[in-house]
Amino acid sequence: MAIRCWTCVGSLEGGFLKQTASGIAGMMMSRPHLESHVRRRAKAISNLQFVEDRKVDSLEHTGNHVTGVKCGDEVLPADLVVDCTGRGTHTPQWLEALGYGRPPEERVEVDLAYATRLFRRTGQEMGGNTGVIMPPTPTGKRGGVLLAQEDDRWTLTLIGHFGNVPPVDLAGFLDYAASLPHPLIHEIVSRAEPLDSGAAIRYPASVRRQYEKMSRFPEGLLVLGDALCSFNPIYGQGMSASALEAAALQQALREGTKQLAQRFLMSATVVDNPWAIAVGSDLRMPEARPDLAVWD
Repeated sequence: MAIRCWTCVGSLEGGFLKQTASGIAGMMMSRPHLESHVRRRAKAISNLQFVEDRKVDSLEHTGNHVTGVKCGDEVLPADLVVDCTGRGTHTPQWLEALGYGRPPEERVEVDLAYATRLFRRTGQEMGGNTGVIMPPTPTGKRGGVLLAQEDDRWTLTLIGHFGNVPPVDLAGFLDYAASLPHPLIHEIVSRAEPLDSGAAIRYPASVRRQYEKMSRFPEGLLVLGDALCSFNPIYGQGMSASALEAAALQQALREGTKQLAQRFLMSATVVDNPWAIAVGSDLRMPEARPDLAVWD
């Protein structure tokens, strides 16, 4: 069962922000827990078919229209192909191979590293508060987010920018937690039972692919989610931005399928505001480097 979130603690530069009632209730759960429920609901849709264990190698293309995808020697035809493959998208390369060129890209180098481990939660920590957020700052490039999850667990993600890399091994992980601006997170997890061996990832840059600025774009193809705009993950904007894009696509479909790609890509600028918020925060760090690369 997911945890209903009533109270979180926010910390900035070692001091705590005042807690106040927001009137907003949230659900706290792991990503696999959430995605398993979404997948189960999606599989219950009668006209939706899951084709699994495939790797898309290229787009099938006729004239100015994408007509499907190629998986090895197998061709999967489609009236509409939607790329939701995230940060690892190959659509820019595929479009270039088809003669359309690549989309302009706006990049902000953030050199982010983070590591996550799970710990046992008793429910008595912090007087019942269900989360602690300590964001990295320009002067202290280390941070951490401790959140309650289902099955009586804490998930702790330790964050670092520009050479501050959290270790995954337990001893190094706890030492890094002790280096945060306030000792609260370290005090909680150093007394808690570790539940896994941890995982780590590096994230070099946020990327906004501006498909709407391409001089040519094929019909029958759309790009959504992180494949369209990949935010610095510490801000937690990816799912919300994808939901805005889905709503924009729904509105575009209400107007028919003619020139769907062009109409949707123009409306996909709904990501511009969250992009500006994330980039504005990242650029507070003097090491962060914005870069605009344009391909014809």
